[in-house]
Amino acid sequence: MKKIFLLGSAFFAFLITSAQVGINTETPTTTFQIEGKSPATRVEGAIVPRYTGDQVYEMPIYPGAPNQVSSVSKDNEANLVYVTSAAAAAVNIKGERGEFLTTTGFFFWDPNGGNADATSPTGKKGQWRRLFVASRTASGNDGVVKVNSGVGGAKPTLILGPAGNTYGPPQQVLYTTPLVFADFPTTSWPENTVPYPGITTNIYTGTTAGTQRWRENPIEGQVHIWRLLVTIKAGNNSNGSVKATFLNPDSGFEINSIALIPSGTSGLSKPLTFYFYTIADPQSIPEGKGYQLFLESDISSTITVDSFTRISLFKD
Repeated sequence: MKKIFLLGSAFFAFLITSAQVGINTETPTTTFQIEGKSPATRVEGAIVPRYTGDQVYEMPIYPGAPNQVSSVSKDNEANLVYVTSAAAAAVNIKGERGEFLTTTGFFFWDPNGGNADATSPTGKKGQWRRLFVASRTASGNDGVVKVNSGVGGAKPTLILGPAGNTYGPPQQVLYTTPLVFADFPTTSWPENTVPYPGITTNIYTGTTAGTQRWRENPIEGQVHIWRLLVTIKAGNNSNGSVKATFLNPDSGFEINSIALIPSGTSGLSKPLTFYFYTIADPQSIPEGKGYQLFLESDISSTITVDSFTRISLFKD
């Protein structure tokens, strides 16, 4: 025990008296420098403390935390940890310290983030922010999710017809789940933690026509582009068009996109493309909210949905 104590004392004395410390190098150029061995014959690197999101949220680092003075917020600026699992949704409150603890990854303490707090030495509540990802709004903004089909490769097929000289009744595009997504890099989830082959509920929820919803990447104010690709086989060569409607049934927000049916479509499959733009807001983000997709035609036709793609544009 005495030898261990002496060795530990000598080590800490070295840290105190030495201006620079190096591992695998005798000439460190910074306060603390680690050099990996080449070639690597074992696992190299550095591991920071690992905690669940809930444990990080409860860490006594923020102003007014149990057994801590208010200045701890500034003293612990840039404290780094690795989060192994997301914190409970109840703590992901906008402007509060747990707002961004929604995923795994490296997180650091920012005493200057969050809502105003007059009791804090920085004037802010402080927040845990994700490293390597822009997290002023949330972690993981931009990305693409392309839906190739429903379970087992099943693609929605609709038989549409006119009502006199105008569009016939709209039909809802419904998938059997779980969805099948395009491979990476075509599909690059904006959430950054979604494993292949993807999580259906991050873009599509509901099991019936009434409850089915297409979901945005849930970052308020983020812009999304939706691209619908279909093939159409018309029953005759008459001129006509197909109208696609993207509708939020809860708010009444609606977007229409119309594509003309190509000539020579009778008996042949022809492609049609539709685009929609949405902005995530409190009427579309909450659980159970979102959009529904409908198609209608002014001539008799059969439509197969080839793919539906959501593009989450970067926001900050």
